Amino acid sequence: NEDSRFPGLFEQLTGLKDEEAKEFELELGEGRFGAEELSGSQAKFDVKVTGVKKKVLPDLDDQFASSVGEGYDSLEALRDEIESGLKRVAEEVEDRRRRGKAVEALVEGAAVPLAPMLAEHRIGHLREERDQSLERMGMTLDNFLAIQGTTAEEMDEQLSDRATSELRSAFAIEKLAEAEEVEVAETEIDQRLESMIATAGRKVSNRERRQLNSAESRENISRGIRNEKAVDRLLELATFEPADDDPAEDNDETEGTEGQTNV
Repeated sequence: NEDSRFPGLFEQLTGLKDEEAKEFELELGEGRFGAEELSGSQAKFDVKVTGVKKKVLPDLDDQFASSVGEGYDSLEALRDEIESGLKRVAEEVEDRRRRGKAVEALVEGAAVPLAPMLAEHRIGHLREERDQSLERMGMTLDNFLAIQGTTAEEMDEQLSDRATSELRSAFAIEKLAEAEEVEVAETEIDQRLESMIATAGRKVSNRERRQLNSAESRENISRGIRNEKAVDRLLELATFEPADDDPAEDNDETEGTEGQTNV
């Protein structure tokens, strides 16, 4: 067993993919190198997988289920959790679709005046976000345009369309919130703050808590909650005509109403 020479080596290598590299340290096994002074000392490994000859997959049983995540009592429990997760994702996707359709219908039926200066400001902000994202990826704009197969002029046009769409949606939702007299309580802001902290995935420092609880931050959170509640109200007012998956039931009366939203 070669693993006895470097105890834990197989465990460190298990799960690595082709071309994947990894650094780790292991304790040298006793009596394997003809030099007792080396036994028990730490050795640093820098490995890279140059090829995977055979994949050994675990059996789908209760033992496998116990090794997934924080562990499951049985394979059936793991299956139930996966099924529930897929169902939640599907529900979230459908909820986003319905909300998006409702907002689109609202904007289409609204007269939304946009100041050129406001649109230019939003375009500039989107451009800054794009450039920062490219910088993080170590990519130039020219390289990005080449990969996307587009020109700088076409990219600017896309940013302009996106900025216009976002501003029109924000304006329409804001007016809806005013018309429906949507309000946000301080307790709702507190609950959202605690939720953000809980889902941070790490310990949030006192300084970060103060920043999150600043007047500006609370105002932004309040605006976000107000918009969400306005769209919730919009969904109550909207009527959806879902797509009919059965072609046999299609007729002239239903043709053209697939996925339609009326507000």
